[in-house]
Amino acid sequence: MATSAADKMRQILEQEHVALRGGQLAEMPRLIAAKEQAAKLLASAPQIAPAEAEILRNLAARNAGLLTAVMSGMQAGLARLNMVKNGTSAALNTYDRHGVRHSFGAAGNSVERRA
Repeated sequence: MATSAADKMRQILEQEHVALRGGQLAEMPRLIAAKEQAAKLLASAPQIAPAEAEILRNLAARNAGLLTAVMSGMQAGLARLNMVKNGTSAALNTYDRHGVRHSFGAAGNSVERRA
């Protein structure tokens, strides 16, 4: 039972890694539920080998780092959009798949005032 519970958790952590690396954030609710179930299985299973526990800890830590990076990126993006929306920053420049730049936000001929 311990081996299958640890294997299940390992598979879920690998799936989570792939989803995070691929920006598939819509997969997170399903993976969180699966991790909760696997954690319950692990808790009720006989003790797993220390080497297997270390592998699971490393996989979880790797994914935690990715989650932190995702959250940081999302917060930075939101802050940038708010700056553009509120007019406290220059225009937001984006590029389409053909390399053509599009500007959103601030007007092109704005006057900067200095005290």
